[in-house]
This record gives sequence, structure tokens and C-alpha cells, in this order.
Amino acid sequence: MKTVDVHQHLLGEPLIAELGRRRRPPALVRRGQGWIFRVAGEPDTVLPLAATDVARRTAELEREGVDRALVALSSALGIETLPGEEAEPLLAAHQLGLDQLPERFGGWGAVQLEAPDPGDVDRALARGNAGISLPAASLASPAAL
Repeated sequence: MKTVDVHQHLLGEPLIAELGRRRRPPALVRRGQGWIFRVAGEPDTVLPLAATDVARRTAELEREGVDRALVALSSALGIETLPGEEAEPLLAAHQLGLDQLPERFGGWGAVQLEAPDPGDVDRALARGNAGISLPAASLASPAAL
């Protein structure tokens, strides 16, 4: 029986590059041996370079006996709730990063929530994602749902 970790976070190079171009949250700023995460309404957080190392993460999965890991966009970043024109390049970069991961990894797609399009879900599934990850607040009430 395969062991699957259904919820991991691993920023791919395309998303790191997009977040690094931003001047307002969510954004990444390179500092020394890592990154500073800037997220709206939160104190800056350090993201060590090791946290973005796919080879290191793959070795960790091997040590822990995990056969497959599904990578999700962290909803704490607030990307899905950005206005569509801001969210789209970040969401595309997230998907491209998922597409570039080794076979041991899978992914959860993400969609922007300002004006959600069911076609975006279909496209995410067609790319091989296990499903869509959503921020909890988007399911918190019948109106939000």
C-alpha cells in the first residue's frame, strides 16, 4: 500500500520568481540564506532556501517512507483572493512549478476567487492535479460557497 502525504507546501521556482517581482504582499524579498515572506496583515517571515529545495524534500520523503506527496499553494499567502489580474500570473506560476516537480510529487490546483470560473477547475484537473485547494473562508458560509 502506498503512503501519500496529501498536504505539503513547496514553492517552485516559477512562483518564487513571480513573488520576487512583487512590491506589495504577497511578496518575497531575498535576504542572505533565504527569503523574507511579506503577507498582508502578518509580520514578515523567514523562508529558508532549504524549504524550496526539491532534492532535499524528495530525500525527506524517502526517509519518512512517503511514496507520494501532494503539494498545495498556501492559502495563507492570499493569492487566491487577490483581484483576478493579480492572481492569475501567480496561480499560473504555481501550476508551472507543480508541472516541473519530479513524479514522486503531485499537486493541488488553485483558482482565483474574485470571479471563479468552473473551467479553471476543469483545466487544473486535466493537468493532473488531485483537485483544488481552497482557503477555508471560501467555504465558511453558504454565501461564500
